[in-house]
Amino acid sequence: MNQRGGRLWLLKVFALIALGAGCNRKAAAPAPAVKSPTVASLVPAATDLLMGMGCGDHLVAVSDFDLDARTANLPRVGDYQHADWEKLSTLRPNLIVTQFDSGRIPAGFIEQCGRIGATQLNLHIERLSDIDVAMISLGTACEEPAKAAAEVKRLRQSIEAVRHALAGRPRIRTLIVIGATGLDLAGRDTFLDDLLNTAGGENATTAARYVTIDREALAALRPDAVLQLLPGADARTLEQAAAFWDTLPELPAVKEHRVWQLTPSFIMQPGSHVAESAAIFAQKLHPEAQLPSTTQASP
Repeated sequence: MNQRGGRLWLLKVFALIALGAGCNRKAAAPAPAVKSPTVASLVPAATDLLMGMGCGDHLVAVSDFDLDARTANLPRVGDYQHADWEKLSTLRPNLIVTQFDSGRIPAGFIEQCGRIGATQLNLHIERLSDIDVAMISLGTACEEPAKAAAEVKRLRQSIEAVRHALAGRPRIRTLIVIGATGLDLAGRDTFLDDLLNTAGGENATTAARYVTIDREALAALRPDAVLQLLPGADARTLEQAAAFWDTLPELPAVKEHRVWQLTPSFIMQPGSHVAESAAIFAQKLHPEAQLPSTTQASP
């Protein structure tokens, strides 16, 4: 082969290689775009709020307790007690969302955030009004304040619509049970109590926050209704819950068949579905009420 023929042969080879590379690039599916700032959420409620605000495309990781199908393809990086710093150091999010009580941040947590170049956003979501504050904080951190403000407005209007639909109706003394037995309760000064008040109920316990009581104390409360929150419960758990109430036939709520097991995955979460939760409470306590369709959360 002469020099000119050799050059032509090489050019053909390079052209074939380039064409093959182009075909490979075309066949490969592009990775989903992730917006900056990037976020790792160790708080399922914060994850849900980000999704509800339309900011889920900032998420690069979620907690081990995030069960939302929309996060199925995201890495799990631990929880509020034990973060997986090896994964986080690979993902290198700009923001790590947590919820720690004052003075309860684990030793070295802030230093670990700094080591991977992340900022911590520590939320406090205890009451219904705290959800608004959390959304504004998340929207600001994600540089999406308009989306946060729109979701705050939607939730406020939806909650107020439920409250308005129940105005003037008698309040029903209700226990909010948060386990398979009737002994673990959501008391006052909680977002669940706020939702109960919105839905035309009144907490049958005067205890604050979350409490565990015994059977005698439960019987003494004599609730007229029970909302038992069992997110995602299987058939066996529901059977166990029903069997517990069968042992208390003299309880007014049991006698009047006003014990309800509520199983939506979001029912105990202070996230973007709280208006739906309020509407579910209201439907059980006041089935005659006409509730607005605006209580539905964004898909």
